[in-house]
Amino acid sequence: GKNDPEKPLIQILVPGALHIKMGVVIDALELLDGLWDGLEAWLGERGISYVPYHGCMLEGKECSKVLEDIDSLETSLPEHLKPFSAYFRSFRSVLISTCGILPGPLWETDIAEFKVQFLRIQNLFQLRETPKVHMVLQHIPDFIR
Repeated sequence: GKNDPEKPLIQILVPGALHIKMGVVIDALELLDGLWDGLEAWLGERGISYVPYHGCMLEGKECSKVLEDIDSLETSLPEHLKPFSAYFRSFRSVLISTCGILPGPLWETDIAEFKVQFLRIQNLFQLRETPKVHMVLQHIPDFIR
């Protein structure tokens, strides 16, 4: 049960979907911003603005706006940076399949695809594996199982 001292904390406390979403999206956007001069303009055209606390970051609804407009981002990105749109797209699928009341039927496939896209971005652009990415790859599957 919940009071079992051997029970991993991850099985007692559910990772917060909002914080995972913000962590994954903001970290990738910060990396993308250093590689592409067009990010600020793209965000501005969508009415997405940085919030000036904890450095420069987006709030949850702003992160959602990014994830809702990946097609436009992909169209705007230079060819060599298009893997970022695939990464965001795979992450959006993970959120949809794992953050509802019940997991979707393809949640394992969605997480596996996110891992492929994460490793691709990590390999190409040195995106770091943050605790939030680790939660998606490791702890969300543990929790759902």
